[in-house]
Amino acid sequence: MAEAGFTAVEVEGVSAPFWAGPSAEAAYELVLGQAGWMSDGLTEDGQAAARAALRASLEAHAAPGAGVTYRSGAWLVTAQRP
Repeated sequence: MAEAGFTAVEVEGVSAPFWAGPSAEAAYELVLGQAGWMSDGLTEDGQAAARAALRASLEAHAAPGAGVTYRSGAWLVTAQRP
């Protein structure tokens, strides 16, 4: 970033739970609505297997009263451009 003219570059790792929905079923509908296209190139059996794996993962991350959550992390990068 310095080569692009930025100064005071800071990089901070942050983590927070990713909340996917209030229930496994709601999260399943959300994920399919946003990323269902990713299975378009699969066979019918492949699509069924991918959806079953998605449902199993969502159910494994669901907790009563907390919904479906996954661990997540990102880099927060800040800088100034004089």
